Amino acid sequence: MDRLQKRKLLWAFEATAFFYLLAHGYRFVNNMFSGDSLVAVYQDDYAWQIALGRCFNPIWVFLRGTLTSPWLISVLGTFWMSLAVFCVVDFLGGSSRGAVILTASVMTINPVVACLNATFLPWTDLQIFALFLNAAGVWFLKEKGKRNFFVGFFLLMLGLGTYQAYLMVSVSLVMIRILMDLAEKRELDREGKLILRYGAGFLGAGVFYFIIWKTMQKMLNIWTADTYNGLSSLGDYTGVAFGRLAAEAYKEVFRFFWNPHVFVSLYFKGSSLEILWIWVLRLVNSAIVLMTAAVVLYQNHRNKTSVIQKVLQASLFLLLPLGMNFVYILSKGMEHTLMIFSFLTVYFLAIRLLLEPAEKNKWLMGIKYACIAGLALVCWVNMIFSNQIYLKRKLQEEASLSLLTRIVNDVENFEGYLPGRTQVALSGKMALSTEISDPAGFEDLTLYGVSNTPLFYAGTIDAYFKYYLNSAIVLTEVDPYSEEVRNMPSYPAQGSIAFVGDVLVVKIAEPN
Repeated sequence: MDRLQKRKLLWAFEATAFFYLLAHGYRFVNNMFSGDSLVAVYQDDYAWQIALGRCFNPIWVFLRGTLTSPWLISVLGTFWMSLAVFCVVDFLGGSSRGAVILTASVMTINPVVACLNATFLPWTDLQIFALFLNAAGVWFLKEKGKRNFFVGFFLLMLGLGTYQAYLMVSVSLVMIRILMDLAEKRELDREGKLILRYGAGFLGAGVFYFIIWKTMQKMLNIWTADTYNGLSSLGDYTGVAFGRLAAEAYKEVFRFFWNPHVFVSLYFKGSSLEILWIWVLRLVNSAIVLMTAAVVLYQNHRNKTSVIQKVLQASLFLLLPLGMNFVYILSKGMEHTLMIFSFLTVYFLAIRLLLEPAEKNKWLMGIKYACIAGLALVCWVNMIFSNQIYLKRKLQEEASLSLLTRIVNDVENFEGYLPGRTQVALSGKMALSTEISDPAGFEDLTLYGVSNTPLFYAGTIDAYFKYYLNSAIVLTEVDPYSEEVRNMPSYPAQGSIAFVGDVLVVKIAEPN
């Protein structure tokens, strides 16, 4: 590592720590367990992670502990993100402090990291670690030598076994790097060799990952998950219109930039002004894409690139959204926020091309400052959005604690209830309770995994009694459609707690 790389590494740690604290510092010191993170406060889901193909996750959890400690996981996430920022900047040939700072802001302040912190904290450090592994993998692959090649494909393999969707980040980075090389008139035979090297690295990583995963399944007698996020149907496209699937993959990338998450802003005459922020970001994103394309065209003109290089560049531009979102095709249309970090590579390309122009003429310098202003605005909106999401989660946590504390008190004081002996059933979904609602304005804050309550599926209630209430109440289930339960009113109405047979039922809401 030369002197400039050491400086970039230091800049990456400084900038990432600053931006991570700015956007996600609230998460360091607050529990806010909800949904999947609530049922994994004690993270013993090793069999399920292997069933999902994330076969190395149990190893990482063993190394950092099974209790979901917000401060520890946030610190680890910051550390791995810092290394990922360095790898991305250096891989794309960035050399300025400004490039490092803007890349760190984009990678750290975005809806994907906010979603991880808001609902999926037990896996936040693991997924950011997977991001680093993929960025570091292609960083090694671009260097000459067999040792660098084997280190690169080994890191990519580890990334696949930690969280598969981040492979799209490394694929996108490679496509961007090749596009930039072609615009700079690099030799085609050299690019061809690099493409083969990258391809061999990806293929080797995939093959070895698959062998290790299947070996672990066989040795531990673990199934392959057939849920919406499982791999049991991977490669089976029976009855699937491939062309339509590819078109939808393109559309999802466009939708991400055209319908951004924005924070709750002022209300004026009963209407939210957040639509103004949406349009501002739409214009900013469109301008960044157009400016990037303009700079590439200018480089082609300046360097007098050949027709075949221009054709290859155009092809890469057209295929880049597919490379970013190829996971959409692999999963046959199943995609959520945690799987789309690769979309942010659009900003990486813009930062590299617009922030460090080869010439210092007025036109290019104007584009540079426009890019800085645009990306700063994007990160500003995402920073406020992230903090508002965490506030929403915290208020939901406190509301749930208040409601369930009242329920426990009413149950324990109900005539005929015997502590530790009487079975108690909560009937109905907590999300449908009349006692659960977001305060005015908070309902506009939407993000994958963020419902109107932390208890949005059955297992979360059991976990809440276990981790938050530490209650000795014996929970069981009851048929919500039975006549006795259907005739009961919903809590807290009189008669919402009653014995149905030997089970004390608390009717939370009507069955949906």
